Amino acid sequence: MQDNKRINIEWVLLNALRGILKIATRGNNNKTTYKKVQEVGSKLSPDILGENNSILYRNNKSMTAKAFLQKARLQSYLEEKEISAVKLITEEIDSIEILIKKKFDNSPNKELKARLTRLKNAKKELSSSNDDTRKTFAVIEESSQVKRSEYTLINRDSFKVDRNVKPLYRGDITVDYYLSNGNILRIRSLHPDKLEHITGADIIYECHDQDTKKISLAFLQYKIWRNKKLYLKDDRLQKQISKITNNTCNKGICKCKTNDEAYRFPFCSGFLRPTDEIQDPNAYFISTGYHLPICLIEKATRKGMYDGEYISQESIKKHSVSSQLFEELFNNKKIGSKSMTPEELNQFYSEINVDELNDTVIIYAQEINKYQQ
Repeated sequence: MQDNKRINIEWVLLNALRGILKIATRGNNNKTTYKKVQEVGSKLSPDILGENNSILYRNNKSMTAKAFLQKARLQSYLEEKEISAVKLITEEIDSIEILIKKKFDNSPNKELKARLTRLKNAKKELSSSNDDTRKTFAVIEESSQVKRSEYTLINRDSFKVDRNVKPLYRGDITVDYYLSNGNILRIRSLHPDKLEHITGADIIYECHDQDTKKISLAFLQYKIWRNKKLYLKDDRLQKQISKITNNTCNKGICKCKTNDEAYRFPFCSGFLRPTDEIQDPNAYFISTGYHLPICLIEKATRKGMYDGEYISQESIKKHSVSSQLFEELFNNKKIGSKSMTPEELNQFYSEINVDELNDTVIIYAQEINKYQQ
């Protein structure tokens, strides 16, 4: 796969995952830095965002750290098992320290000591980000299927929302996190069989209200656009937009009931989230964007040369909400689907099939209020 395509896949997934964590942490920027999101992503999508595989991860490290990440990746292939870059660095540090402590002669061993310093800094560099992330999101459990064709999926659900609420799908990998507000964030991922087929990322966020015991949903579709424009001619994009429309608008989850009619935005639950293309994998990560309701894509569409239809940042502004505003509104139940009982949610899930979109990464998140072991 070409590096620029690989980078865009990583970037759109990184932004989608950051969108989930921003909602879960109530927009806390300190807890959702790209560094921390990348560490969460390495657990949820190791083939894409794992430290041994991610171009974005490697390009934001020192040369020494990069070298050991590359060595770990290649050695993992050689030994047919996951090899940690930190483990390899630790082994070399230990061997150098043994040699220096032996004092075979009076040589100051300056070069070797300088090498030792670089190794220790690289180890700290590769270890500290993971430690910082664990302080932010306490991992409860991980259930993973490293390669679908080689391993049997292990799914040990130690926490459940309610015995009557069934998950939309089990996913390839499941990671649970404690949140600072006492809730649990359960994230599942579902990947296409071939990474090169990935054209975007879909988020399904399921929020459980502890007081009403009801659930609201938001479907977010992340797409890379170039120069602030997204052309709509692509058949796969049209298929994906049609699918999310069928799963939301056409299923009636945007239609509110009388008891839901509080002051709020319309009950739109499906959104398109265009994401800026990353130009340089070594650059500082930053992404801003708008959430455009799927039902308003047509109103935001413009015609370009040769009648090519597209949406642009300018055309969607008045129909969209910013990422920051979306997070605040969704957490305060001012945007998103109508509230559903567990029975209504189960019925809704039985009528849709997310697996049909086999060229997007699907990330399914449940913010759990009430759980039991």
